[in-house]
Formats: sequence, C-alpha cells, structure tokens
Amino acid sequence: MRDKLLFIFSFILFLAALSSCNSPENKNEVRHLTFQLDGKEYDKLYLKCRRFSSMGVTLRKPIFIEGKEIENNKWLFEIPDSINQQIRYFELKKSMTDYDADVETFVEFLFKEGKKEYMNSLLFYDDRLHSIKARYQKNHLDTLPLFVGVDEDRTIIYSTDYFSVELNDIKDTEMEVALRSKNFGVNNWDGYEVSLGNTKSQIEKYPYSKYLLRDVAFSRKQYKREDLKDVLDLFTEEVKKSEYGKEIVDYIHFNPDDFAFTNVKLRNSLTDEAEFIVLNKEKYNLIVFSAYWCGPCHRLIPVIKEIYNDTKDYLDITYISLDDPEDKPKWVDILKTHSVPWRSLSLSDDGFSLKNEYQINSVPYAVLINPQGKGKVINIWSEKEELYKLADNKVSH
Repeated sequence: MRDKLLFIFSFILFLAALSSCNSPENKNEVRHLTFQLDGKEYDKLYLKCRRFSSMGVTLRKPIFIEGKEIENNKWLFEIPDSINQQIRYFELKKSMTDYDADVETFVEFLFKEGKKEYMNSLLFYDDRLHSIKARYQKNHLDTLPLFVGVDEDRTIIYSTDYFSVELNDIKDTEMEVALRSKNFGVNNWDGYEVSLGNTKSQIEKYPYSKYLLRDVAFSRKQYKREDLKDVLDLFTEEVKKSEYGKEIVDYIHFNPDDFAFTNVKLRNSLTDEAEFIVLNKEKYNLIVFSAYWCGPCHRLIPVIKEIYNDTKDYLDITYISLDDPEDKPKWVDILKTHSVPWRSLSLSDDGFSLKNEYQINSVPYAVLINPQGKGKVINIWSEKEELYKLADNKVSH
C-alpha cells in the first residue's frame, strides 16, 4: 500500500513538472524562427534584437542571436523566452553592429501588391509565423552621414539586401503589418492632423498589432496627450495590457513640469561608491542624463560647464550615465577627456524604474529638482536662463 501511494504521489509530481515545462510562463522556453532565403548565400546571419525600454530603441544595447544554417539557405534562430519578452523589434543582419565599422549591413523584406511595393527591415516576433520564406531581389548601397562620437562626424555605408515574400504567406501576421507600416505614426512632412488620421486608420485595420502599439509607445512624445489616449483606445484590450500599453498610460499621467522626485542611491562612475542622487537637499539640483555614444550630449558639455561655474553656489549638477556596465570605461574616458568637474553616477539595469519614472526616451535629458523635492524636465539649450534666475528665487515650482 505504501509503495502504491508513493508511486501515485511521484506520478502527480511528474505531471506537475511536465505542465510547468510546457507553460508559456516558463522563462526557459525557446522560440524557433526560421528564414528560407533563396537566391543568396551567407556565411553568417544574426538576429539583432532591440530590447524593450521606456527610453526608446536607441538607449539600450541590442542582443545578437547567431543563426544556424540547418539546410541550404535555411537559417534557424533560437530565441529564449526571457529575451523575447524584452524585444521591441528585431532585424536580420549579415554582421553584428560594430560602431567603429564603416559599413552597416541589413536584410530587408518586401512584397508587391499591384503597382505598390511595401518594405521594412524592422520586424516583430509573432507566434503565428514561425517560418519566413523569401527570395533575393537586389542589393542597395546608401552613403549617409553618421555622428559617432565626441569630436567628429563621418559617413557610413548602408548595404541592404532585399528579399521578396508572398503576401499569402504572411497574411494577418505582424510581418504584414510591419511591411505595410514603415512610415506609420505622426510626422512633420504630412502634418500632424493628417498623419494622426492615417495612424488611426492603420490601427483600425490591425487593432491586434503589438508592432503598431510598440511604435506608438516609442514615439509617444510626438502626440498630444489627449490624442494619445484616443489612439491607445483603438487597440484591443489584450494588446493594451501589454508592456507597451502600460508605458503609454504612464506617459499620459506624467506631468513633466511638476512631479515627485525619487532620491535613490546609484554608483559613482569614478569611485563605484553608492551615493544618493541628491546630496544637498537645500540647493537646487540639475540632473543630466547622458551616454558615452551620444554626440549631442558631448556638445552640451561646454554649456553645462559655463552653468556650473556661474551657479555652483546655489545649484548642484550631477551626471547620470545610461551606459551599459561594459561601456562604463568609455564613459569614464569622456569625463576625463572633457575634465568634467561635476559628479557622475551610473544607472545600470536595476535602475529601469527610474527611467520609466522620468519618461526618458532620448538623451541628453535634464531634470531640475527644487529644495522641496519636486522635479521639472528642462531643456538646457533653450531654458538655460531659467537656471540663472534660481539665485533670486524667480522660478516657482
């Protein structure tokens, strides 16, 4: 009897473990995505995965997944679910991005519908589409300027291989949405109202699309807040509950002119000691978010130096670097090269909530904290004079 009970108990545990392994919640699940790319040979291919971040696509390093050629021109990519949950979009590339290289390589997909051609290199993982079949069409080279660092501008060559897909193979998937929506969102060339109308029409066609919601979340600051709420309401309830939907809701409720500042500890970029962002609460504090690769940030340094020298009696300035930990030495080089006199802290991945809280989606990004602990987003270029008025308490919060 005892052996029988033991067997039944063991069997129940086995079933529970099996259920856990098959659950979509399982972080160790691996998703498979294959590309059959006929008409073109490659030595290597990579899936460049841009991670989800409220800062936007430019502020976190991508993850590269190397493909395996399992048959002639058929490439398999294995995407751990832990990575898939972070992906904002992915691109198929012939090489890993090297910021020192002079050539960027891409694979772009297209399909034709009548006389119209739709194309895009930015794709979104879709459980309905595990295999993509395409045929090589052409290569195109573009030479464009690229600002890459502290003191120089240079050009870079963009080499793109174009592959055609059949519309029937991608119908009603995120890939179809992506190809039809390359210029999705509000823009200046069509005008705000016209492009807003086009944006809403596109969402009404594909209300299930996380690809479109991702784009809205990334470009949320281009929308008027009341319009952004209307745009969000066009998506299905399931899609609105995603991380992208939550990001938009957070932004709608964020007041850039008056918000409570959270004073947390971060690591000093030079000493690695944990320090509060604001050390002296009796003074005004200017917090400037930056990164080693951000050219406009470096061009702002002389302006901040001037402000620092003129206002240090009543204004403390602190840098917060958004660089990944492995890039910290490059950030430290920037500090030393420019003889930066103010304090610098480093924000690693454990500070993700801070990036959300202040709605950072581009750098340079500055926040002015008053002695009462209230924050205000400030543009140093255009609002520099506001910082000088602080000495006479002419700025109210």
